[in-house]
Amino acid sequence: MPSAALIFNASSGRHLEHHDALDTTVAALERVGITVTPMRGDLSAQLKQSRDAEADIIVVSGGDGTIRAAIEAHRGGRPIGILPAGTMNLLAYDFGIPEDTEAAARVIADGVTRDVDYGRVGDRVFMHTLFTGLPVRIGVHREARRGRMRILDRIWLAAHALTTLPRDPKMTLNAATDGGEKVLTAPSFALLVGTIGDWMLPRPRRVSFANGQMTVFAIHPETGADVARLLVRGAFGQLASDEHVDKVVATGATIAGPRRRMHAMLDGESTLIASPCTVEIVRGEIKVFAPKEEP
Repeated sequence: MPSAALIFNASSGRHLEHHDALDTTVAALERVGITVTPMRGDLSAQLKQSRDAEADIIVVSGGDGTIRAAIEAHRGGRPIGILPAGTMNLLAYDFGIPEDTEAAARVIADGVTRDVDYGRVGDRVFMHTLFTGLPVRIGVHREARRGRMRILDRIWLAAHALTTLPRDPKMTLNAATDGGEKVLTAPSFALLVGTIGDWMLPRPRRVSFANGQMTVFAIHPETGADVARLLVRGAFGQLASDEHVDKVVATGATIAGPRRRMHAMLDGESTLIASPCTVEIVRGEIKVFAPKEEP
């Protein structure tokens, strides 16, 4: 019977509405034969406790940002079990992990793991996407109003994004590709770990996340109409064909902006990163419990 140190974020999207979410999560794991020790305190305290815990595996229940933080703390160590409880659950979606807690617990109990890459910028990591520019401003406002987004908030957010669009500073990204270096200039970038299919909205589907590559989108709309068109094209798998988007598959990248630090979002969590900064893909340090791959 494996033992697990449980990292549980009560502020994650799905947990906010259920006061008994922790008890339910522990019960689901115990029903499949996993001995659970919940970590206590805020996320920072739980991460510290989990590093010292004498457990066979680490299980994290939360959104993509919580999962990223847990993997950042445990990369190169014990395998990670994921119980998705966020708003988007992009990592679980890619890894084939069901969003139902009982079903996700059974995936962990089955004991099948997959190697997954992660991105690193400075001493920070991201498992799915690094954003700069306009997506960061939108994400920060969304997080500040989590669980309280009303129609007026959405209207204000859209108006703010469109009116500040012309003021976004241009940044330069140097991408290392198989064909040599490619230079991109744009006010917004999205760097995804792995390679991605055509469909971007509502959730992008990665076709690989363990091949040492990243997919870079340079997004440079000039008007509100451009933004609206990009959203529509993204929903129909045509984002990369837009004249205001450049797409490159790279093995690494360097981003430089006009200031010494720039705002970024790593798997939904806002932060400041140095400018210029190097973004690299790291392989072979993370194992995640996931359903067995079909032959």
